Amino acid sequence: MRSVSRRWMMPAALALVSATVVGLAQPAAAAPPAYYGSATATGAEATVVPLLLPPLPPAARANVNVTNVVPTTQTTGLPNLTAPVLGSLGAINTSASLTDTATTRTAAGVAGITDVALVSLLGSALLSADSISSSATASVSQGSTTVVKAGAVSVENLTVAGQTFNGPLPTQTIPVTVGVLSVTVYLNQQVVSGNQITVIPVRVVSTAPLVGVVGDVRVGETRAYLNPTP
Repeated sequence: MRSVSRRWMMPAALALVSATVVGLAQPAAAAPPAYYGSATATGAEATVVPLLLPPLPPAARANVNVTNVVPTTQTTGLPNLTAPVLGSLGAINTSASLTDTATTRTAAGVAGITDVALVSLLGSALLSADSISSSATASVSQGSTTVVKAGAVSVENLTVAGQTFNGPLPTQTIPVTVGVLSVTVYLNQQVVSGNQITVIPVRVVSTAPLVGVVGDVRVGETRAYLNPTP
C-alpha cells in the first residue's frame, strides 16, 4: 500500500502587547501522535487438520498497515463463503482503517456478517445467527502515551446449545459434544496484548481423542494496533 505524508502548520501571528507590536510565534497546530498503526477485519477464517480438508482462505479480510501520519481507509466486501467446516454465511462486510482527527489517531477494524450457520466437522449444526458484528479500536491522543483499546460485539438471534443471545454479547464458553469430537464455542473473546486488541465474536474449537485440535473456526475477528515504534 502506498502512503503519502502530510503535515499541517499554522503561520506565525502578530499580537499587540501594551500598544507595542510584538512578533509572537504561535505554536504549531494540534496534530495527532505519529504512531504506527495497523488493523484487520475478517469475515470468517477456518484452520483444520490438513488431511481432513483442503486449506480454506480467509473470507473477506480487510487489512491496513500504515506507518506514517496520513489517514487511510480500506474497505472490502467479498462474495459469500461456503465450506464444510463453516456451514454458510450471508453478506460479509469488513473494513480496516487508520484515521486522524485534530488531536487523536485511531486504528479500527469492523466486521459484520449475516445469516451465519456453522456446522461441525461431522456435519451437524452447531450455531446460527441472523447477524454478528464486531469492532476493535485503538486510539491515542496528543499529549498522552496511553493507547486506549476497546472492543465490542453485538448479535441478533445467536443460538448455540439451546441458548439465544441478542444485543451486546457476553463473554462465555460453551462446551458441546459432537460424536467423538469435543467442541468448545467461545463467545466474545477479547485479547489485549500491549497496544493491541483482538476481538473474536464467535470461535469454535474442535478436538479429537489422541489427535488434539482438529478445527478452529473464527467468525468476525477484528484487530487494532497502535505503537510509537514499528
